[in-house]
Amino acid sequence: MSPLPPSSPPPSNTPSQPVTSTPAAPTSHPSSALVATCAPSSTSLAVTVDGAGMGHVYHRLVVTNRGTSSCLLAGYPGVSMVEGKGQQIGAAADRTPASWSAITLRPGRSSVAWLDVTQAANYPTCTLVQAAGLRVYLPGRTDSSVVAVSVSGCPETSIRLMQVKPFGAP
Repeated sequence: MSPLPPSSPPPSNTPSQPVTSTPAAPTSHPSSALVATCAPSSTSLAVTVDGAGMGHVYHRLVVTNRGTSSCLLAGYPGVSMVEGKGQQIGAAADRTPASWSAITLRPGRSSVAWLDVTQAANYPTCTLVQAAGLRVYLPGRTDSSVVAVSVSGCPETSIRLMQVKPFGAP
């Protein structure tokens, strides 16, 4: 899975308040060079189940800045299921269309992206495979983190099980 490029303007001069923008019309500000994109090396990632229904399980992807300086989250994470040796299982998550806000994540602060996983057993043509975890690329990054999560997947890439919202989406 390839990482997803950032597609929003940088944060405003008020770091604790997100700037609402639309991905279709990014703008540039000179201050963008002052805040680096959030990296796996300075963040922690947790995945929690936040509900289920109608053949779907809803997860929260929670990224926390563990570094000593603020970092930028701007857009969608890249998400895919992986087996125990880190090989991708099936199709990566599709992006759920949503407006979003660029977020300047201060040290110790967290942000959430929502992940909807359809139950693989709902597809009769799916060869059920147990995933060992989720590989997550933060927006604008080519390095990733793998988080242990017990979820069933399909190796068939024609079966699209996951939908992800961007960080900062309402």
